Amino acid sequence: MQSAEVVERSCPLCGAMERRLNPTWGDVIEECDGCGLVSTRLAVAEPSQPDLYDAEYYESGGYSRYFERAPLWRFIARRRLDWILSHLDAHSLVEVGAAGGFFVEAAVQRGIAAFGIDPSGEAVEYATRDLAVDCRTGTFEESSFDTEVDLVCGFHVFEHVEDPRRFLTRVRQVLGGGGYLALEVPNLASAAAANQGPAWPALQPRYHRWHFTPETLVALVHRVGFEVCQLDTAFTRMYVPPEHWVSPEMLRATFRDLWWARTFHRVHPHDGDNIRLLARTAP
Repeated sequence: MQSAEVVERSCPLCGAMERRLNPTWGDVIEECDGCGLVSTRLAVAEPSQPDLYDAEYYESGGYSRYFERAPLWRFIARRRLDWILSHLDAHSLVEVGAAGGFFVEAAVQRGIAAFGIDPSGEAVEYATRDLAVDCRTGTFEESSFDTEVDLVCGFHVFEHVEDPRRFLTRVRQVLGGGGYLALEVPNLASAAAANQGPAWPALQPRYHRWHFTPETLVALVHRVGFEVCQLDTAFTRMYVPPEHWVSPEMLRATFRDLWWARTFHRVHPHDGDNIRLLARTAP
């Protein structure tokens, strides 16, 4: 873990230095005094580095038995791609944080020129060896690409980055003359987060530096020069294959959403577990 002797950082949204603890979340995360953007306390978070996302991360850290559950990740990848293609035409894309490469695989199968990048050597090896897709080891902000794309995707990646402004600025550079950004992040304003508080599973302070609400996510992408063209939230149930819809876990999740968010729907304007955002580069 990082030492308590940490360098202060300014808020990437408003530039303020002052933060306050929110009693709702204990002493793990803090809010910016200027704009309310929530971040993990530097003394709690692990420093972001490639070996943080090693084999252990994919076995029992951020994921559980990741490489053993290929059918699930393929289903989720198709769901995410269907959502994107229902709003725009994509001919080429890069997925940041591609992990095992399942979304890249789904995009290629739909005729899209796609490649991925991920800091985990284990994940990239799986993607190239088992899925035969183009995935590269590295960090998005520090990588150079000789391939033009019209879409940059990041699913449960943006909350991990050290500097969100730097990440979004790099997206604009990669998109060059124009294009789209697709993000999905945990929703701190979700019904689940409000009811579970510090026990909310998506906090993951070892890995997640930032904790977004729809409002702070939109404000941040606007600040870096994007126009939001689609925003909603999705419950985790959105990514459960049909054969599991009547499982005990799925029934519990459905009634949980009914009790907390008062809906059986899988998509919701603001109460869902995950924020989904599509934005285009502004002139």
